[in-house]
Order: sequence, then structure tokens, then C-alpha cells
Amino acid sequence: MRWRWWQAWLLVGSSGWWLWAAVTPTRETSALPMYVAFKSATVTTTALPATTPQRVTVRPAAVYIGTRAAVVDRQRYVRVKTLTGHLIGWVPQQQVRALAHVKANGDLLVRQHQRVNGRLTAKQPARVVTVTATIPATQARLKQWRVPAHELTMPAMPVVATARTDLGRYYLVERYQHRYGWVSAADFKYQAVSVPTITAKNWLHVDHLVATQHIQGTLLVAQAGQATPTIRSYGLADRATHTLNGATTVYPIASLQKAMTGVMIGQLVASGQLQLDQPIAQFYPHLKNARHITIQQLLNHTSGLYMPEVAPKKPLTEAAAVQWVLAHVTVQSQHQWRYCSANYTLLAGIIRQVTGQSYAENLTTRVLKPAGMTTTKAWTQFHNLPVATPYFATNRFFVQTAQISLPLLSSELGAGDIGTTVTDYYRFVTAFNDGTLLPIATRNLLTSTRTNDYAAGLYYGLDGKQHATGYDNDISNFYSRSANGQVTVVFFMNQANHYRAKTVVQKITEILAKNQ
Repeated sequence: MRWRWWQAWLLVGSSGWWLWAAVTPTRETSALPMYVAFKSATVTTTALPATTPQRVTVRPAAVYIGTRAAVVDRQRYVRVKTLTGHLIGWVPQQQVRALAHVKANGDLLVRQHQRVNGRLTAKQPARVVTVTATIPATQARLKQWRVPAHELTMPAMPVVATARTDLGRYYLVERYQHRYGWVSAADFKYQAVSVPTITAKNWLHVDHLVATQHIQGTLLVAQAGQATPTIRSYGLADRATHTLNGATTVYPIASLQKAMTGVMIGQLVASGQLQLDQPIAQFYPHLKNARHITIQQLLNHTSGLYMPEVAPKKPLTEAAAVQWVLAHVTVQSQHQWRYCSANYTLLAGIIRQVTGQSYAENLTTRVLKPAGMTTTKAWTQFHNLPVATPYFATNRFFVQTAQISLPLLSSELGAGDIGTTVTDYYRFVTAFNDGTLLPIATRNLLTSTRTNDYAAGLYYGLDGKQHATGYDNDISNFYSRSANGQVTVVFFMNQANHYRAKTVVQKITEILAKNQ
């Protein structure tokens, strides 16, 4: 075959310079390597000399290398390989675009990176989109997954950053204060969320309330639409080591755990494995009056059960904790309101029986993982955690109390046997309220029957306000959510007068709600 003389075209594009050569079908011309990206997920490839085109699937949000250029019958082609050297084939020029801002190793340069606070609205909610763990299109080892677009529009998934690469603009989405991943802006509309700044005057008021009551602990304040809650810490977690309270300090949360047990009961109701009006005799046939006690009554403390919280001599297993309650509980025939943690230990035992798994396993799979909770642990792991030491405050000084009683914690299965941080508990109440842990209809069913404003682990006001309190081992825990849901307060304290502190938390919520 007679060789043709080759010609060079220098094409200037907005993304960079392209060098193309016109050659015969049987001769490739050398060209400088150039980074490219495909414009769609399906492209046509051919061989030179030209053969029947083949359609292949590629990754449009990825970097490839264009190694050679050619022209055949006035059609320009580029020979494309992956970053690892795998040949894709000769591809028509119009199916790729040049990338100008790429590092030598194939990583895209990130430009215009900035922190933001906003939400996404999906242009096509049912469309499946790609999420990447890092800024998209780095190396072939890029971690990515596919999800329906509407999942990225949930309240628990704010946009916290935006960045631009040669492949376009991307949004960084968080899920329950954890980094979730980057998604292309092409499939979404972005809406900035404006969150009122809490004034210095209001913070001074909050700090004064805390100081006058000699409170030490960790305070979390979250405003609706705020991607990252504000955390303020007071005093020491451990005086002996001069360790300050902080965001990572773990506190035993006592009765604040009950709502988690309530959620798991709700999940079993939603799946048809339990009914709220179901008598508990099936699970505890030897418990007095069990035929006349329902799961709903255990949830609302109207079962007629009463048992003082007395620590056993040694720590108990889960099964032993349930037996401890059955051996020491007092049963009355009246079904009046009487707060008793034994109700929730029996609920924990029912969860164990229905699922065939431990309470801890159920808590992990049904609550902690879906809510993104990473610092919540059972009492058996406290020795490896930065757990706060409890102190008791007086008007003049504080006196260190005894160490946290592990036997007591072990006896409160499902009712107060775990510890967590303020951030993790905030993740829980957020997941509870936004429908992540329970279908909205099931949550409404679970909380519609209230006694003394209490239902399934939380107290409810007529105006929609939520709150919960916990006290054990001289550790005080408080959760409060304003009626309109605009302000959430989580305050864990290792030094406080519990009843005065309760009033302080109510005032803090009111102060911050007025800031909105």
C-alpha cells in the first residue's frame, strides 16, 4: 500500500490543546499522551484499519489516557487506554473531551473547593447516580457506589462542600455528621440553607447558667439546616488526669437509651413480628399477671411493674440481667403510670427472643449502623473508652463520687447499659425524627398512646416538643428538641445537681429557640 503524507492539525479547545494527525488507516502516528474523559457511559470503538464499530461500556466520571491520534476518511480518532494500561480502543474524537487539570499520576486537580451549607433537590428522583468516596475520577481503584438520587435529598444528608474539576462541579454530602461521598452536580439542584448565628449575648447567657449551677459536661446545640452542630465543653472529665470534657467524652446515658429499645420494638411491630397490644405471657409465662400486661404497657410504664434499681454483686450477662428483673420485680394489678426501668429490660428480653440475637447485636444492626453512630458502646467496653468520671456539685465545692458501678449498668439491659457521646446521641434522635429508623406511620403508632406525656422512651409536649432525661451513677443526661424542631440540645453532665440541671437545659432550649 502506498503511504500518504501526513498532516497535523492543532486544535485549540477550552480544556486544552489537541494534536491530531492524518494518517493512512494502516499507520498510527505518535502523539504526546493526553488525559481524556468519555462524554457518556457507552462509546463506539474500532480498530485501524477501520472495522465494524463495537459498543463498549466505560466510566464517564473517570480519567483515561489518549495515546495516539489518527484521521481515517476525514474522521478523527483517538486511541484510549485506562490509567493502568488496558486498551479501550480507537474512539471517535467527539466521544471524548480533553482534561487540562490532571496530576502526573492521573488524579484530577481540584479547583474552587469551598465549605457550604445546603441541601440537594433531585432533578429526577428515581434516577440512579454515582457517589464516590473522594473527588471523582482519580485512580482506577476509585471507590464508588450507586444510589437513587432521592436518597441524597434527605434532611440527614446536607451538602457541606463543593468543588470543581475538569469533569464539572461536585457536592460533598454528609450523612449524620459522617462524610458520605461526592456526587455530580449535573443531577441535582443546590439550595443554600441559611442558619441564624447564635449571638455572643445568648452564648454568654448559656455559659452563665452553666457556671452558676457548677455544671461540668459536654453541650451540643444543633439548629435546623445546620450541617455541623455546635459543641461546647465545660470542666473536667477526670480530675486526676486533668482530662477535659469534650466531644469525644463518653457518658453512660442511663434512661436516654430507652428510646433506642423503643425503636427496635417499633421495627418488630412494622415487620409483623410483634403487636403493641400483644400480652407478654408468650415471652414470660411465669411472670405474675403476664397475660394482662401488653408490650404497649411496658413501653409506657403502665404495666404495674415496679423494681428499685439495686446493683447486683457482680456484672451480669444479658440473659442474667433479664432473669435478675424477673426475680426481683414486684407486680401490681393496677395499670397506672409508674416509671420503672425493669419494663425496658423485659422489652430487651423480648427483642432477644423474637430475633434469636443478643440485644447488643440488634442495637448495632437496627440502630447504630443505620443512624451512623460510631461511639456508642456497651458497658463491657468502658475500660477502653474515655468515660467521664462522675462528681457531685455543691455550692462551694465538688466531691468525687464512687466509680461508675458496672454491675448496676449490667443489670439495666435496654434501659441504661450503654455509653455514648453527645454527637452520637444527636445522630440517634435525628435518625428517629427523620424516618431513617422507623417508617413515619410506625413511629406515629408507637408514640400516639402516651401516658404522663411519655411514649416509647421520650416525653412529648402538646406543642410537639420532645425531651428525655437520664440519671445514674451521678451522671446526668438531657435531650431537648424545640416544638418546631428548629433547635436540638443534648447535654451530658458528669457534675451537676440533676433537678436544677433539668431546669437549666429547659432554659437553654428556650434561649436558643428565640434566636431563630
